[in-house]
Amino acid sequence: RVLLNAELAGETRGSIGFVFDDGTDAGLIIRHGVAVPVSSDRCQIVLNVSKPDWAKLLAGKLDLSAVLAQQSHLEERYRDEARQLLKLFDLASFQR
Repeated sequence: RVLLNAELAGETRGSIGFVFDDGTDAGLIIRHGVAVPVSSDRCQIVLNVSKPDWAKLLAGKLDLSAVLAQQSHLEERYRDEARQLLKLFDLASFQR
């Protein structure tokens, strides 16, 4: 289970989505210290991630920086925003 740090999130607003290599997707809208699940098509930033890489990221075997480095379709400012949004969660691999 991955939790949003509401205190750290504060008044942060943003959205991040994930499209997986099997065609499934997921997204989160973050606002008022809460992360609300949505489909990725409602998100400002969308990361393309393979299911094995996602599992490694959640297990701490892959760092967020490695996943973001694979996002050549995103401008650097969106990769930076994705990093800032994901650092609001309590997962150690999102901090690296």
